[in-house]
Amino acid sequence: MEKKKKLDVSNIDLVSFEGFYQTIWDSSFEVSDYEYRNEVVEDEDFTFNEDSYQKAVCEAYTKQWERWLQQYVCKDIKLSFVGVQHPLAYNFSTDTIQVKIGLSGAAKNAIIAKVKYHHEEIAGWIKENHTSCDGFWSFLSDDIKDWNRAALFNHTSDRQEAYLAYMLYYIVKAEIGAKNGDDRLEMMAYYNISEQMSITEFITYPGNNKAA
Repeated sequence: MEKKKKLDVSNIDLVSFEGFYQTIWDSSFEVSDYEYRNEVVEDEDFTFNEDSYQKAVCEAYTKQWERWLQQYVCKDIKLSFVGVQHPLAYNFSTDTIQVKIGLSGAAKNAIIAKVKYHHEEIAGWIKENHTSCDGFWSFLSDDIKDWNRAALFNHTSDRQEAYLAYMLYYIVKAEIGAKNGDDRLEMMAYYNISEQMSITEFITYPGNNKAA
């Protein structure tokens, strides 16, 4: 019997997620299209379960990121969905997906190896995305030298979970050849998840009848 590997667990956000408000994940666009195609009106002819929709998206998004991390970094990486956090207002923040991530020793070594392999590209993204400026204060260093093993894995290090979350995001972006600022990963996740679920799964007609 194969010995189960001990995993070091952190709580992180999936920082690639753009949220539900006015993004590709906003259900209102698909619900409106459903209304038009079927000549029905939400809350008059049917109800839409927004909470169930968002939970299903977040769970599928977590699974998608687990597959990417196992494919591009290390098969030992495990992700589990915890919940979705909604901001009080959408002015300066958006919804976040919270997960637990488990890393084996081999996974940690693989992460460090990927950072070294993509060093120049990731260093540029860190400098561009985490340098404080007028109207923006970065809580993370803009120097890749500070994104070391202790910063990524030592739970007593300041903002360890944020450093780990962003570094994993940058590694996968680099692995697929994405550029800073493009939304290739988000679109890939969207199309993959859209193939797995339909908006009709969350639509109910009177009498608890599901949409066809």
